[in-house]
Amino acid sequence: LRYTPRGGVLLALRHAHGSAGLWLEVWDTGIGIPQTDQARIFDPYVQIDNRERDRSKGLGLGLAIVKRATELLGLTVTVRSVPGRGTRFRVTLPGGVFTLQGSRHESGASALTTPVQEARPASWLVGRRVLLIDDDAMVMAAMLALLSGWGLDLRTATRGDLTVFDACPPGWEPECVLCDFRLPGPMNGIAVLESLQQRYARVVGVLLTGEMVQ
Repeated sequence: LRYTPRGGVLLALRHAHGSAGLWLEVWDTGIGIPQTDQARIFDPYVQIDNRERDRSKGLGLGLAIVKRATELLGLTVTVRSVPGRGTRFRVTLPGGVFTLQGSRHESGASALTTPVQEARPASWLVGRRVLLIDDDAMVMAAMLALLSGWGLDLRTATRGDLTVFDACPPGWEPECVLCDFRLPGPMNGIAVLESLQQRYARVVGVLLTGEMVQ
């Protein structure tokens, strides 16, 4: 959606031809991908049409993450593209894994109003103390929305300086810190995590970044 100013993006889930599985597909009407580039677009940080590395065009990680996620699930992702017309990505879901509730002849009201059961967080997560450090308001809001639903005890900070310790009140010691790499202030995420680990010896630090960090 973000990189298709004209045309559109279609997300489809349909029966796979000749099998009991399903096809999960994403179609777009973008610039398309030449056949010679279709293998390497799944490599991290590869962008076909962004030699200047313009950050507004993304980082080149999306397809690498998709490929890795499908591999972890024992699946594969394929691509078919026509330069100048668009691209289709497809993941084939094997039959027997998913059950489609209802039928096309069933009453629409009862089929569409079936409650969805949300996944419950693991019990060991409830009450765990986690410090979130990120200056991006949207990223912070997303992390808070997700992690608070898991029952975690959360605190937040937004700068790369010693004010991160102000987010930890007396008696509250973080067990885990999720920290962005690029932060306003004199310290980047690595330095912030090192400072926190000097005070809290048992804390686990997780660095969040879309950049290549050596």
